[in-house]
Amino acid sequence: MEEWHKEHPGTMPGNYKLIQSAESFQAPSDYDYQVDHMNNFMESVRTRQPSVEDAVYGKNTSIACHMANHSYYNKTIAVWDEAARKIQAV
Repeated sequence: MEEWHKEHPGTMPGNYKLIQSAESFQAPSDYDYQVDHMNNFMESVRTRQPSVEDAVYGKNTSIACHMANHSYYNKTIAVWDEAARKIQAV
């Protein structure tokens, strides 16, 4: 880790850099993500096939949201500890 931090000095906690991408994406103005979300769900019910956004996807998304809130309210970096199934502050 020490060697990696020497090669990447601007990546220590608190030293965040704004990275601007050369590409961007914008959905069409009439696009409604809720329609696609419900269509995917109904299709999985109709065909009895696994959903695109299954329970594992939902769990991981929920954990990420909780980590963001933990980080914001505690003003610290949050790390998920899978073994303990808890958010750890760094």
